[in-house]
Amino acid sequence: MSVMGPAKRKQIRNQREAIRSLNIASAVDKDIFHAAVRDGIAAANRGEFASRDEIKAMFAKWGVDGVA
Repeated sequence: MSVMGPAKRKQIRNQREAIRSLNIASAVDKDIFHAAVRDGIAAANRGEFASRDEIKAMFAKWGVDGVA
């Protein structure tokens, strides 16, 4: 004879499913983030990350010569 009733077993089963879903979502988010970082690094290595003018304009906002 089970100590837990059907309602408690259902609650536990639902909690386990929720935890599995969170773990999968977290793993997918991490994979998407890591893929974006890898793409950014590859673009930077190809010189496509930011142009010289874009860097100069960004630093000029703070009064810094970014192309010195």
